[in-house]
Amino acid sequence: MLWIRVLGFLTRHAWFGFIGAALAMPFGFFVMLYPLPILHWGGLLMLPANCVSAWLLHRRRPDFAFPFLLPFMIVSSVLAILVLRQ
Repeated sequence: MLWIRVLGFLTRHAWFGFIGAALAMPFGFFVMLYPLPILHWGGLLMLPANCVSAWLLHRRRPDFAFPFLLPFMIVSSVLAILVLRQ
């Protein structure tokens, strides 16, 4: 999912951003089911932030679109740390 978004930033094609946001939505819904508050609220924040990022990428503003990917990166990193610590 993230590599598609990075491809959208590198090539400046907005369709990669929209495809990446659409593919990240099931992950966001899945993460919201975790009982940890950071994953629940992070997943809830991640869904609109991905859509705003794709829209900003469509508007040719990658400098403003990139910070909206931070909730996705934070949630993915926390989930990876939790899995690796088991």
